[in-house]
Amino acid sequence: MTAASKRWFSRVVWSGLAMVAIGVPLLIWNALRNVEDCYAQWGAAEVVISFHDKHGKLPEDWSELELTFERGGAPHAIGLSFEQLREKAHIDFDRLHLLEETFAIEDEIPEVITATSGRQVHYSGAEPNELVFQYFRSSKESSERIAPFSRGPLGQE
Repeated sequence: MTAASKRWFSRVVWSGLAMVAIGVPLLIWNALRNVEDCYAQWGAAEVVISFHDKHGKLPEDWSELELTFERGGAPHAIGLSFEQLREKAHIDFDRLHLLEETFAIEDEIPEVITATSGRQVHYSGAEPNELVFQYFRSSKESSERIAPFSRGPLGQE
């Protein structure tokens, strides 16, 4: 191996090591941020569902959700305080009712719960808007199935 090829090889090796030394921590840092965003969105959906389940109405702002959160209303907001949840998840309370309204299966579910970072990352099966939408959909379907049996003879109450 000539002196020139040794220098070239040395530069390539050192450049590769530098990229690994910088790249791996950046990848880990980015992955951890994504995980927090996932848990925050999942927790925001859960606390909205828990609030509605208990109060029979949608929350109007974050202040209404705090007590529900503190009482365990968001079990998947792992390691996040209520303040951290508010910082990492955005709920468009003015549009939250859209998730409660009936949509055709083909319609796109509106993005009402998002990450404040702008990254729409979530765990498989835990997209926050889908969770809330499915909660309302299953509640509506079960109430429609139960309603006919709640009447007395000949359909009288």
